[in-house]
Amino acid sequence: MENYQNHPLYQPMDFESLFSQTFQIYKKHFGWLFLYSFLGIILISMLFFATDLQETFTYDLINNPGQVGGLLGKLFFILLVLFIGYSLLYLFIHYFVIYQYVEPDKGHLTLFGEAIRRFALPYLLIVIIVSIILTLSMIIGFVLLIVGMFAALLYFGTIFLPVTPILIVEKDDPMSTISRCFKLGHLDFWPTLGALLVIYILMSVASMILSSIAIAPFAIDFLKLLNPNTIVEMMENGESILSFITPTFVLVTSIVNAITFPILPIFSVLVYFKLKYKEDQGQTLNT
Repeated sequence: MENYQNHPLYQPMDFESLFSQTFQIYKKHFGWLFLYSFLGIILISMLFFATDLQETFTYDLINNPGQVGGLLGKLFFILLVLFIGYSLLYLFIHYFVIYQYVEPDKGHLTLFGEAIRRFALPYLLIVIIVSIILTLSMIIGFVLLIVGMFAALLYFGTIFLPVTPILIVEKDDPMSTISRCFKLGHLDFWPTLGALLVIYILMSVASMILSSIAIAPFAIDFLKLLNPNTIVEMMENGESILSFITPTFVLVTSIVNAITFPILPIFSVLVYFKLKYKEDQGQTLNT
């Protein structure tokens, strides 16, 4: 992005203003952010019904372990589509938040096309590299000490928080983008970590409350799965373990997820511009 310093979000922010700005942006663009998050999530979720995974995932697998190979293949395909789908949706929400202030008159389909055309492939590569780094660090942390696993998660979660806006604004290659995360992340690490923990707690509480309300009508189906007699009956009839997942269930959970999904991308964009402003101010003072 040219002249990023003219972006309205490029400004000093303290702990309080970081959260107030997040809420303001979320409130201002809620309609579009919810719509695109909902459409993306429900399209990705409906993939479940495009395969016969629900029919295959039964208790009969215990008696016919030969079916496990086919099941794992279907699970891998679904996980791959989920990975690509959610990554691209996350990328677009970032792009939308950033460019709504730069080019507000540009059509949203145009913004989506630009985000995918310019950054889809390098972003997917970045997500894969970051996932490998995070997974290996957590494994090492777990082997050394269980606490180390959580320390690795907190550290790299904070460092890689602004990875998406770095790619969009600075247009670096994947390895340079990851390197920039470490440079920017250490400029204000502890305040960023504190703010990230607070935003995650708030999101988790909101998600739990909304989810509890939304899935209440399905509670009976969940409780049935805990009944040994029901399990025996399902085994005898060859019923699916995932029988409670219906189109209505997917619709309700997609609505709940779409409400909270845009919050972290907004927060990530604000953290990036906050760190970028601090970096530029430091360079100015040094000169």
